[in-house]
Amino acid sequence: MDKYMNEYKAVFDSITAEKDIVAAAKSRITKGSRTHFVRQIAAAACAVMLVGTTAVYAAHSDWLHSLFGNTSSEISENISDYTVKTSDFTLDIIDDSFPYEITFGNVICDGTILYGEMHINDVSGEAIRENDLPIDANVTINGDNTARRQSGLIFLNENDDGSADAAFYISSESEISAGDSVTAVITGNAVSPDDMAAFSFEILNMPQTLAKHYDVGSTARFTTYKGENAEMQINSVEISPLRISVKGHCLSYDSYNKITESPDFRIDFSDGSCMTVDNRSWVLNTENSSGRSILNAGGRVCETSGFSGTRTSTGYDVDYNAQFRCVIPIDEVVSVTVGDITIPVQ
Repeated sequence: MDKYMNEYKAVFDSITAEKDIVAAAKSRITKGSRTHFVRQIAAAACAVMLVGTTAVYAAHSDWLHSLFGNTSSEISENISDYTVKTSDFTLDIIDDSFPYEITFGNVICDGTILYGEMHINDVSGEAIRENDLPIDANVTINGDNTARRQSGLIFLNENDDGSADAAFYISSESEISAGDSVTAVITGNAVSPDDMAAFSFEILNMPQTLAKHYDVGSTARFTTYKGENAEMQINSVEISPLRISVKGHCLSYDSYNKITESPDFRIDFSDGSCMTVDNRSWVLNTENSSGRSILNAGGRVCETSGFSGTRTSTGYDVDYNAQFRCVIPIDEVVSVTVGDITIPVQ
């Protein structure tokens, strides 16, 4: 075990220079499950060695309600579209001082983002509270840090016995498929190997992706909430029940900066309602809805939202990604608007 721990710690020691970036990325994740906006997500490398213990528990029947609120019926009525069959969760490695018992329940996925339920108990008897979630998660698929957009933990609820329920998540650059291996490294501190446990499982089968992908190839013009103008070449848009992503290119940092400060995105539904970004936060607008809105999202529309930009010889390649707290009825989406470009959704 000491040998494996030393190998693991060596990997973390090699990324000391990235600590500030990782800490910044960590700040966007829960601590109350609020909507967060980030400009860049950085991944910490991880290496795990198989030890061979399993940890599974009977999932709470209402965890989807805890995660998705009043829209949980969207999943409940079509559970086969989202539920993923996995192998048993395996405890790959654990630090001797790791103070938490963690067990796992249901896993859901729409082909672009994966959520897995966690039950957390402090072995010392200390109660785990919503505003003081003591752990973080670093999740990878097939060991590839570069293929993901975001990963972390979402707090779900406190329990009377002092334990808590949470959901780990990963948003993937490529389609999540049967046969993929998922590793979740749980730490008490995202930039330190102390208080660490690593779990893994394999996706055995799942429905085909529910995402809709559109190649665009047009220049979108944005007007910020300050009235400033910016442009971005829109390469592609992808929307799924749990996520939207936009890929593009800005010719200058000035345009990139203005767009990240005031992203102009909208999703329109068949009933006249829409989801839109209002000063960087996703909100549901039902003002023009005919009757009851088909999406009952409440005030928790989005979990994380943000841009990553890569500098090139001609400007900045842009990747925008938002993970929804509600479930989008994908068949009721009429269009997606990015700046002044509207993409019909069929």
